[in-house]
Amino acid sequence: MGISRVLSALWFVYNFLPVSQSDVFSNPKCYYPAECLALNDSNTMCLGVKVKYTHTSLSLANDSATLEDVKEKLRAWSGLQGAPKCWDVIQPLLCAVYMPRCENSQVEMYRRDLCLSTKEPCKIVPEANGGEWPSFLDCDLPYFSSDEACTAATYTSMEFTNNHSCMYPLVKTDSKDSFYEDIDGCGIQCHNPFFSSNEHQSVHTFIAVLASACLVSTLLTIVSNHDFLTSF
Repeated sequence: MGISRVLSALWFVYNFLPVSQSDVFSNPKCYYPAECLALNDSNTMCLGVKVKYTHTSLSLANDSATLEDVKEKLRAWSGLQGAPKCWDVIQPLLCAVYMPRCENSQVEMYRRDLCLSTKEPCKIVPEANGGEWPSFLDCDLPYFSSDEACTAATYTSMEFTNNHSCMYPLVKTDSKDSFYEDIDGCGIQCHNPFFSSNEHQSVHTFIAVLASACLVSTLLTIVSNHDFLTSF
């Protein structure tokens, strides 16, 4: 084959072969074997963001047997919007597990360190799950990559909405000393001069416990649905 034909072939591959297909083989450590499933027009959104790929897999999240299950589960997880610090970091993780990019019978893996970064701000999750995270979100599972070369850019580049408020009556705060129990980024409101310190403490304790209970009840819905689906 002449040099001109070789150059022409390389030019064609570079310009017309989709990057999403060629990069599967650039670093095998960034991909995990899975069965791919085509996305349809009604299932291209993950937590309000339209995904930029055409196929996903149901092989990772063991609480979802269909794409409709995935939609319901993600809707339930959206209850974490009331815990903004958690919600900011867990969204790409949820999309990476519930709607991973899948091509050539492989899914793009999420980074293990990014998975681990959700544990501290999302302490409310195991609180609602008997002290443990859902099994498929165990960061030591083989579909979480420890290879630094794996960027997980498909998920980390998704433009999520991160301007959510704390569940009322809690308010946003950056002071760790003010965080309410397991809800990072949220604290009880400041003093009102018309009430005594004891009255404030009693009311704050009541409303904070109520807000926490509401958030936990949302997560319990996720857990109960997970137990129901995995019982079959």
